[in-house]
Amino acid sequence: MAGATHFLTPEGNASIVDDCLYGWGADMLVVYLRCDPDRLQALLPPDLKVADGLCMAYIGAFQSASEDRPDALLLNPAGAVYNEAALSIACTYGDRKGYFPAFVWVDKEWSLIRGWLNGYPKKIGSITLARPHSYNPVTGGGLRVGAVAGGICSRHGFTLMRLGLTVDRAGDPSDLMSRPATFGHRHWPALHPSQTAVSELVEVNRTDLKVGDVWVGEPFFELGNAPDEGLDYFREHEVIGGVTYSYGFRIGGATRLDKVER
Repeated sequence: MAGATHFLTPEGNASIVDDCLYGWGADMLVVYLRCDPDRLQALLPPDLKVADGLCMAYIGAFQSASEDRPDALLLNPAGAVYNEAALSIACTYGDRKGYFPAFVWVDKEWSLIRGWLNGYPKKIGSITLARPHSYNPVTGGGLRVGAVAGGICSRHGFTLMRLGLTVDRAGDPSDLMSRPATFGHRHWPALHPSQTAVSELVEVNRTDLKVGDVWVGEPFFELGNAPDEGLDYFREHEVIGGVTYSYGFRIGGATRLDKVER
């Protein structure tokens, strides 16, 4: 049988995820927060340390295709685009600086499964990003000073977070509170003593990063509530900035750093 994930067939073409490099392009809306570092530490695997309470809340519209199926936008358009929202924590692994995505929501099952394989803790949600279109006669002109953008993420009927931005100025990649690494936790429990569990800290192998069309502005952030999400770890926060931008990258799996004992 061939394929990276179910369905496993002799040809391998029914797999949810292709066993090869993927490329991404995305439009992003990001609001930066400062949260309680002591509370955030409880969400991290043991070898990661909270930096200074910096967090990144984002909503993004993504397109992706694997190197094996670069024509996915033509042959399988619904399998090439998705929306994503997340709450990520700035942290360090030794002297390496990065973000750990503590909570992530996506609206396609193949993005969820691919994320679990790479160490992203994803759930299915309902996510929307709205940015001005250059040809809309009311909001026309695209991203510019005075333009507004907004996003919302919900799950099971509960609003989890709302983001917004009123653009003040054109920016550049230095306006992003970026960190070079993205860490993850590959967690596959054993549901019977005969099974083998996987629980490991990883660094996502992200390359060919390109950022552009950066705009900075006055941010808006509203955190919702739900009985099965754990959002209270981010409840006490200070909004410290907001940006919207576009970027692209490749991911080729994730490198194991340590075994996680939980």
